[in-house]
Amino acid sequence: MTGAGRSSARGHARALGLGLSAALLLVVASARAACGLRLTCAGLQLAELEISLSSDPPDPLPGELVEVDAEITNTSGGSAGIPLFRLVGAEPLFAIEEQENSYPLVEFARYQLRAVRSGQAALQLSVNFETAYGCVDLPVVVFRSASSLPYLITVRGNVATGSATPTSTPTPLRSRATPARISAALPRR
Repeated sequence: MTGAGRSSARGHARALGLGLSAALLLVVASARAACGLRLTCAGLQLAELEISLSSDPPDPLPGELVEVDAEITNTSGGSAGIPLFRLVGAEPLFAIEEQENSYPLVEFARYQLRAVRSGQAALQLSVNFETAYGCVDLPVVVFRSASSLPYLITVRGNVATGSATPTSTPTPLRSRATPARISAALPRR
């Protein structure tokens, strides 16, 4: 299936899901009305997230530990929960040593990376999370994704070797003295 075919099928599935949600809401409202109950619909709105990355230090050397912090702001105030965090772009310049996050809340993620070799990386954090819309009494739960903008970080050092910029080391000079003769130790023929 081509990308256009998948997009069209995805659009049809979304429309069908929204139609089913509306039909279910109508059925519940009818059932409540038949029982003499009123449906109160305090609206829910989908969460909209903004993610920004920062690092300390901002330009490490190979071998150094780097802490990458992701600050996540819910700009709409909608419900957001059970996140799945994913940091991309770290390899091959960094090795991820530790991760901590705000699960089950969607508030922050923190990574401890070790700079392995020099170069420039574009880190990006994506978050897949649960949110809801519709009525508080009958929410429609969906999963959405949000991503940070690429965060450029440079590991300083010699790109070819992956080590810090080399410093000159003096080489010991060889003595030009003539070696001692050992002819006495050798038997004559």
